[in-house]
Amino acid sequence: NDSIGEGWFDIVNIHGFGDTPENCMRNAADLLTKTLQKVGATSKDLVRTTVFIDTMENYGGVNRVYCQQFDLNPPVRICVALGPSAFPSGCGLSMNVRGWRGEEDRRCLHVQGISHWAPPNIGPYSQGYLVQDKLHVSGQIGLVPGTMTLHQDLCKELALAYRHVNRVIEALGPANTIKPLHTAICYITDVANTDLVNSFWRGQCVSEPLQIYLVSQLPRMANFEFEVVTNVELNE
Repeated sequence: NDSIGEGWFDIVNIHGFGDTPENCMRNAADLLTKTLQKVGATSKDLVRTTVFIDTMENYGGVNRVYCQQFDLNPPVRICVALGPSAFPSGCGLSMNVRGWRGEEDRRCLHVQGISHWAPPNIGPYSQGYLVQDKLHVSGQIGLVPGTMTLHQDLCKELALAYRHVNRVIEALGPANTIKPLHTAICYITDVANTDLVNSFWRGQCVSEPLQIYLVSQLPRMANFEFEVVTNVELNE
């Protein structure tokens, strides 16, 4: 369907079954390929994937197969763990994907080396993907760029995660062309941090309301992960 505009599509609830994390990802990837074919698309049309896994202990196994599904500039990705009880028996993960079918140029940010301006990716995904007037940012956690370790202060970890979001937006969005956010989500692992996140968001003076979702685990055992889609004014 045209989820956020003409040419866009979303595919949701792609479940992966198997006896290992790798086989679960293979099963989900096969189903995704078949579903994409039905809508006249391929993996090259994907802009964002959201991967819900049972536990972060299986993150490495899922990644080993996931990275084989994409070429040089993969879609942005959000990956969170929901806990084994969130899935049917034998199911280790579920995926949602968003894609765009069109001929217009795509701009992709895929930083892999350690830098001091933003964190490199810790998985097979791009940090940002700009297509038409929508800029999708990958899930961002509060890793200190130079050391790739989480900030030990909760408030600073949260602020750093959102700073990474803004650095990606600034890198891909031309100056003075960023418009209001389209979607803003913060995943948390402890409900006790809800007030902290809400207070932080009010301090950003952002008009878009923040959606907060409680999950079991986040990559690198982070406490917060931001998912953002922002609007970009197209140059005429």
